[in-house]
Amino acid sequence: RYPIMKDLEKENFLDMGEDEEAYPFGIETDEKTYRYQCLECGFEEDVPRFIIDEFIEDDFFASGCDIENFEVKMPILICPKCNGELVSKNTDE
Repeated sequence: RYPIMKDLEKENFLDMGEDEEAYPFGIETDEKTYRYQCLECGFEEDVPRFIIDEFIEDDFFASGCDIENFEVKMPILICPKCNGELVSKNTDE
């Protein structure tokens, strides 16, 4: 194993107590987020904008379109609770 993996294993990133909340898509931040909801189990999560931007950028480069003809669509993510489809609840974007 790589040394950094051993160090990471010592960390307990999702150590959840009764009063704590896990952040599956990143750390708690003041950055703009998008509200996502699972179509299967109803789980809701705020996903940081930088994560959504990465998916949109990947879609743009994979599309082969120029910027004027590219249609931005909110990505569908995978629910961390049930592996269902996590879709954006934001209707203004």
